[in-house]
Formats: sequence, C-alpha cells, structure tokens
Amino acid sequence: MSAWDSVARNLISSGEFDRPKFDGKKTQARFAIMLRDHQDRNETSAKASGAAEECIERRILLDDLLAQVLQVNEEGEKRTAEEEAAAAQVESSAAQIRDEAMKSQGKRKAKGFDDESASTGGGKMLKEREFQAEERNKDREIQAQLIQMLQTTMTALLSALVKKL
Repeated sequence: MSAWDSVARNLISSGEFDRPKFDGKKTQARFAIMLRDHQDRNETSAKASGAAEECIERRILLDDLLAQVLQVNEEGEKRTAEEEAAAAQVESSAAQIRDEAMKSQGKRKAKGFDDESASTGGGKMLKEREFQAEERNKDREIQAQLIQMLQTTMTALLSALVKKL
C-alpha cells in the first residue's frame, strides 16, 4: 500500500491534481476501475466487427498500463511458484539432514561415543543452505527493484493521464 501512497503523493504534488484528500487506497481503487473499464472497452470493441477504432493517447497509455499490470501479475504468480518450490526443496533438505543425523547418531551409539566427543557432519548441507539463502535475498532485491521501476512508470503514466484529462 505504501507504493500507492507514494503515487498519490506524487499526483498531489504535481499541482495539476485538485483532490487534496487523495490517498493510496483511493489511488489503487481508481486505477483498478480505470483498467477494468478499459479492459471492458477492449473486449466490446473486439466483438464489434468492422468498426473503426479511434486511437487516442489516453487509450494507448491505458493499453500500456494494462499490459504492464498483466505482466506483473504473471511475474507474481511465477515468483510464488518458485517460492513454493524453494520451500519444498528446503523441506526435503531438512528431511535429508534429519535422516543423516539419525544415522550418524546410531553409529556413534554403536561405537560407544558420547554426544560431546562426536564430530558433527553436514558442513556441505550447511553451505548449500547458506547459498540458497543468499539466492533468495538476491531475488528479493531484484523484485524490489522491479517494483520500484513499475511504481515510477505508473506514476509517470498516471501523471500523463491526469494532464490529458
């Protein structure tokens, strides 16, 4: 929601926007309504055969916005699937570590070693988990950059729309 608050602040500060109590929630709602109406108009015009379409700048901007929103939604679904796969992999790694620990404890007990003197294994798995954590952090940073870029683009497009209205 903070991204929408930022868009609202940018619109208000542009000087051409005359709604003083315009916040992120209203911005998001208005944006969703504009995109829904535009998508409905596109579907209606696609059904009409042979009708000449008037191509105005507002419509072009809305087409661009709609394409970007659909792309972000697809990326979000892809990211969710990747996160679920990563969580499943972490779970399977944890199960493998538990199994190895149980096997090594059985060996230690069979040899008569106590828990303090036995060396612990699993350094390879620890390094792999650290690597996976670093990869997830890099992915989060990339997603944050993408969101920032989308926010900047949306602010510019909404400002252009406000100027045209």
